[in-house]
Amino acid sequence: MIDVTVEIQGADVIVRGLDKLSNFGQAMKPAIVRSADLVRAEVSQYAPSTSANLPVAGRTFYLRGTGPVYVRKTDGQHTVRKTSQMLNRKWSTKYRFTSNDAEAIIGNNATYAPYVHDERKQARFHKARGWRTAQATVTKYRDRIRGFFEQAVRDALAQAGLKG
Repeated sequence: MIDVTVEIQGADVIVRGLDKLSNFGQAMKPAIVRSADLVRAEVSQYAPSTSANLPVAGRTFYLRGTGPVYVRKTDGQHTVRKTSQMLNRKWSTKYRFTSNDAEAIIGNNATYAPYVHDERKQARFHKARGWRTAQATVTKYRDRIRGFFEQAVRDALAQAGLKG
């Protein structure tokens, strides 16, 4: 499991105003959904193909969505090992909203996902080929994500009749 936490801290006036809201979790829903969509869209992109994905006689290459394929030098016949768990199709997003909390969990249940997308576990092979990590993606979009939450706070305060 890859863990990335984004904590939003506000000024005292905002915090006092949010205390008056009866459903803070629901008020943050637009920011949570937009943030999760942004991160998932970025991190789920495949890195560009490399020579490791191209068939060459006498060599094994990796066919995305299938697995390793060996091309015989003598006759060009292929030996295919279907080992792919189809990383690109295993993404999910789950949301949880309570009166005082909001959470999005973006996950991928391919067993090798952490070795591709978690900066603490990412294999050098994947890093060298430009696979995105969840942590780097959140860092890249930190200001944009902060903006989603600032807007959600302003909207919630306005709905509560408070200044944002």
